[in-house]
Amino acid sequence: MDRDVIRGAMQEVLPFLGDCYSAARATTLSADHLEIRAHFTLTGDPDIGTVIDANQLFDDKKHALASKLDDCIRGTLQTLELPPLGDGDTIEVDYPLAFSDGPPDDGSGSGSGANH
Repeated sequence: MDRDVIRGAMQEVLPFLGDCYSAARATTLSADHLEIRAHFTLTGDPDIGTVIDANQLFDDKKHALASKLDDCIRGTLQTLELPPLGDGDTIEVDYPLAFSDGPPDDGSGSGSGANH
């Protein structure tokens, strides 16, 4: 599975990841900017296709995310639609995510969501 396939699947869930951030900002998250590196393992399963195991998430300061935000982001990552891997094949993925209340510093995007 190449990077473009994973990147395309991530593009599909970015609005949902943004919703996770927005919900956290409305309740417990005080920072108006959050950077994380999502680490997940893709494993081939003959009955399911590709199983996605998202590990606990940490911010750029290596602090664990609040449990509701962590659960929301991990749950969203586990909905990625990816083509099946071979039985027992695994791929480790590290994917940077940046969330902000405003537009990204480079002027791209529309704010309040995930950027990569």
